[in-house]
Amino acid sequence: MPRFRADLLHSPARGRIERIEDALVCVDTDGEITSVSPFAATQGDDLTDLRPQGVLIPGLVDLHIHAPQFPQLGTALDVPLEDWLWRYTFPLEARYDDVDFARKVYDALVRRLLANGTTTAVYFATIHGSASLALAQACVDLGQRALVGRVAMDHPEACPDDYRDENAETAIRDTADFIDAVRAIPGNRRVEPAITPRFIPACTDAALRGLGELAARTGAPVQTHCSESDWEHRFVHDRCGTSDTRALDSFGLLTRRTVLAHAGFIDNADMDLIHRRGSGIAHCPLSNLYFANAVFPLRRALDKSLHVGLGTDISGGPSAFLLDNARAITSSWDGNAHLSVFLEMDVAENRQRQMASEWLKLDHIDDTKVITRQQALEEFQALSGFGDVLQALPDNPLPPLIVVFPDSTDPVTLGDLENRLAEQDGVDLVQLDVEWVRRLHALIELGERLISALTRALAAAVVLVVVNTIRLGIESRRDEIVVVKIVGGTDGFVRRPFLYTGFCYGFAGGVVAMILVQSALWWLGGPIDELLALYNSEDSLTGMAASSLLVMPLFSGILGLLGAWLAVGRHLGEIEPNF
Repeated sequence: MPRFRADLLHSPARGRIERIEDALVCVDTDGEITSVSPFAATQGDDLTDLRPQGVLIPGLVDLHIHAPQFPQLGTALDVPLEDWLWRYTFPLEARYDDVDFARKVYDALVRRLLANGTTTAVYFATIHGSASLALAQACVDLGQRALVGRVAMDHPEACPDDYRDENAETAIRDTADFIDAVRAIPGNRRVEPAITPRFIPACTDAALRGLGELAARTGAPVQTHCSESDWEHRFVHDRCGTSDTRALDSFGLLTRRTVLAHAGFIDNADMDLIHRRGSGIAHCPLSNLYFANAVFPLRRALDKSLHVGLGTDISGGPSAFLLDNARAITSSWDGNAHLSVFLEMDVAENRQRQMASEWLKLDHIDDTKVITRQQALEEFQALSGFGDVLQALPDNPLPPLIVVFPDSTDPVTLGDLENRLAEQDGVDLVQLDVEWVRRLHALIELGERLISALTRALAAAVVLVVVNTIRLGIESRRDEIVVVKIVGGTDGFVRRPFLYTGFCYGFAGGVVAMILVQSALWWLGGPIDELLALYNSEDSLTGMAASSLLVMPLFSGILGLLGAWLAVGRHLGEIEPNF
């Protein structure tokens, strides 16, 4: 039984990296890992030592690959998705009717991915059963774990005449035959067939419904595109009257074994539905840069405990290396507020690590990261370009550092945490690295002030409108008022109906305003929630409270009453009988 000694890194849980600097990895004759444990000298020398070659990590899992598009990888990304499909992609995929051509491409693709560390892949193939089976065979022969899908696409208006299933019955039958064929490959233990409707625009309702029934009957996994681009998102809404996610669910295609590619336009309700069904999402950040016109709300999806992984989306994504997509997520900017705590120069490394561990017990601290003086020096040498100058110095000038990650982005909470850390023994300086938080809250404060100013302006407008309306009412009823006064009517008697009118005008205006505000909140809620999520904020735009719904019409009615009182007081005294 093969055994390996390695410096091992892995992630046993989300947000946690574990390192076993000297690990023993045992593998059976079929290539499956049977155990991982710390190495002990008594375990013998009949093993392969991988430590001089680098660090051992688990195999990469690529959740979204268009295998037939491998020949155009990194090219033909100059047009929107719909044009890209018709101009470049459909003609290329149609060539896979030639099985010999398919074998050459698929063999090269699987070898490239394995060389890149991708040991598990989720593949879209083409509509051609024999060529799709060749892809599955390549994975079996080369030892890659995979889901392989023969693509179903039968809509006559959305697919080329020379590259589509003849009808829904053909799409369903050929998919079922492909499932049986993959499961019958001799020696196949790692490759599963997947039910693969390309996406809703390319399939008729009959095909989608039949594929959903096939998934229920066979237990096969499902993969498809979901809200990939603004074009597809609008198309599905126009055709189905609902979102991609809810439409797929109605066809029975949202299951615990479903992988949804992209999902850039899903909202909170879609996320909740995906979570209930247990489906997964293939996040393709590089591809999204070219085609999605949207940013996948990754933080919000993770906070909702959705299953999310990475996909290269060959060839919508220009790289076959999965870690390039990981870099696209992490290299743009740090979305987490953090505090850089610089320690005094004489704090020892053991004391530094002890302080970081103790601080985890403080309120509002989610995690800490230790950067020793030596680590800081090596990083600065690598990034600054002053490596030779620093080597000439007699001592390392950089202090030990602890990076503190808080569990809140509230400026008051962060400021309080900054003060508490500054008071700790051995701390020289605390720097709060939250410029983006300040920008966000500055925008919020600006918005609040604009709303306050707008509220005052609208309140004044209500009063002025009512004043003018009552004035016109008084002028139009001047003769009636004169008659009332001749027969003994007092100013209070004359004033009363105008005051009632002013209150009613104001109250009705408040009701209309309440309806408009609630409609605006509903309309803007999704985009604003996504904006806040990009800033890692836990806030959310909500509707008006019940108390506000009652107060707004009453307040508007009082403003109307005030306006009527001013108008009547100003103009009623000018109307007197002349004998």
